[in-house]
Amino acid sequence: MTEYAVPGARLLALAAVSLSIGCGSYTSGTGELGRMTYRLQSDFESEADDFGEAVLVTGHPQYIITDLTADGIKKAGGEEGLIAHEIDSSDVTINWEPGEATDDVPNVTLTASEPGTYTLTSTLDGDDFDYIDITFGRPTALEILTWLLRPGAEEWELQEGKGTHAVEVGTQVTFLPVPLRKQKRLVGDVDVDLSVDTDGMVAQGENVLAVYEQRVIASSQPVTLFFIEAGDVQIELTDTPNDVRAKVDFSVE
Repeated sequence: MTEYAVPGARLLALAAVSLSIGCGSYTSGTGELGRMTYRLQSDFESEADDFGEAVLVTGHPQYIITDLTADGIKKAGGEEGLIAHEIDSSDVTINWEPGEATDDVPNVTLTASEPGTYTLTSTLDGDDFDYIDITFGRPTALEILTWLLRPGAEEWELQEGKGTHAVEVGTQVTFLPVPLRKQKRLVGDVDVDLSVDTDGMVAQGENVLAVYEQRVIASSQPVTLFFIEAGDVQIELTDTPNDVRAKVDFSVE
């Protein structure tokens, strides 16, 4: 069995390459004091647009983008970069980078180890500036969106549903895992580990982002695989922190 780590598509944003792409969806909400907005991007279509209705997935870092409302700009008085963030439970790890007085509001990353509703509070000079309740839940299943690029094809093809996918040798495949709970989509992205049940059936590819005389800029994430041998192969994707897994079957001709 061959195993691969699949840390998720967010790593592409770190590359110093301009890419005019991006989809998925956003879940957002305004703080209870009306001074800040909080926004989370998911790589898949979310079923909840507002934090009041959303359940974020546990066990994985969720990057929340913050901004000021018109009232927040007045209240901050040009010191928005000094806003700090805190969470009301040790079950949630919080990370953020302090800014300068003239910078934008620092964004924040939350990782919940346990399900529950937690209050994210943003402060300025030690006083509550705004706050919002955010709910986390543990997924019970993974919906796997399988994308195929067949030999000679110019566009990727989305394979939905279960069953065995028929592909040809040379086909390229990549996956988008969607966390589910009670058949409903949670919000936020998950990192998964990937394993192949038969050695020698697939080879991992590299995503080339730019080519220069001095170097090639590439990334192994998000993971892509090539089918290189005919036969039947099963690929398993595992959300390790939540102990949830899903299997995708292929028949390679």
